[in-house]
Amino acid sequence: MGYFSIAKQSISAKRKARLGLNSSNHMQFFFDVCKEVVLCRLIFSLVLAPVFAFSVLDPYVTLGNPTWTNNQLSFTLIGESDVSYFIESSPDLQNWVRIFTNSEFGSTRLITIDSPGDHNFYRASRGPVPRFFSCLAAKELILNGNNLYVDAYDSADTIHFPGGLYRSANAFAGGDVAVQTGILGLGNVGIHGRILLGSSATFSLGSNGFVGDMPSNWPAQSGVQSADWIVNDFNKEYPDVVVPFTSGLDPAVTGNSTNQYDLTAGNWYVNGDLQIANNKTLYVRSGDVNLYITGNLDGKPSSTLKIAPGASLKLYVGSSTGSPVSATLGQVENIGNVFNFQFYGLKTLTSYTLSANGSYVGTVYAPECTFSVSAGGNNNSDFQGAFTVNSVSANGSLSFHFDVFLNRVCFSNNYFCR
Repeated sequence: MGYFSIAKQSISAKRKARLGLNSSNHMQFFFDVCKEVVLCRLIFSLVLAPVFAFSVLDPYVTLGNPTWTNNQLSFTLIGESDVSYFIESSPDLQNWVRIFTNSEFGSTRLITIDSPGDHNFYRASRGPVPRFFSCLAAKELILNGNNLYVDAYDSADTIHFPGGLYRSANAFAGGDVAVQTGILGLGNVGIHGRILLGSSATFSLGSNGFVGDMPSNWPAQSGVQSADWIVNDFNKEYPDVVVPFTSGLDPAVTGNSTNQYDLTAGNWYVNGDLQIANNKTLYVRSGDVNLYITGNLDGKPSSTLKIAPGASLKLYVGSSTGSPVSATLGQVENIGNVFNFQFYGLKTLTSYTLSANGSYVGTVYAPECTFSVSAGGNNNSDFQGAFTVNSVSANGSLSFHFDVFLNRVCFSNNYFCR
């Protein structure tokens, strides 16, 4: 536990005992603001909901720089971007009341609240953290891509986007691109959305690139529309994917002459590598399918991963520890929307490559891997969903469309969407 003394004295051992600040709940810290002469005492940090889970500490938040003036308490909160933080007050560490909610986008926030009592305690709790908050998000680096276009749609709005799929006529500017550290090299990329940069990140834009609103609101479509479209106070944590299960059905026994693997609802498990041969298909026939491959996924260039209407696939590749592995897929045919194909890379997955042209409808969450995609010739590859990885290498004629509905239904305390 840390103590922050602004005036002359710290909290006595006797008073700490009276307030219950002992080893059993040291993981929950508070502001203790005491207006006795010039004394203000601070015990600080952040606790995740539920509010009485004293053993849970959020390592990604810092509270500090408290001041008390004219019956108001001000302090800084440094946390994650695009997350709501709730401030609660208590006179006795037992009865808590939520008094303030801060929903700013930035990671550094100044909190100011009324604090008229003789003394009070304050704590912060965090709202849900969106798993997918931008179209393309990388911890370190996004490489140059030429003729690359980014925008957004909302799969929940089936009037404007029938079937929950992208429709260019109703697309809007919400395709944000984020990089935590390093360089964001955009080349001649058109981004209808914002650039989100960590404190040490930089970006470059080609002479024919642009960042800003849709043409109807911003006819110029050149350069950066305004400073509002560049966010320099971006911070986000990317928790590693955990092992989903350790046993299941064997997909190797399901194949036929066309479908090398033919899967129905259930947990399917491969302890090692899995290959999809050229001109063969991994077919997700029906139900909710969970496929976990601990080793390499080797989909040959002319292979196909096909998800039938009404079926869904959650595909996990890699392990928590061990040697690096990779995933490669050829053609991906998802007849549904982004929720029907969810790809998760565990810690040992360092590379995910899409080797075929065409469309890709789904999500990718693989925070340790490089995501590589390219489109050859005059073909355009179209990607709907969201992609959170370590780095991105994108070349050719590519379009990325962010489904903003993901931001509302996928959260960090649950890897799954919906």
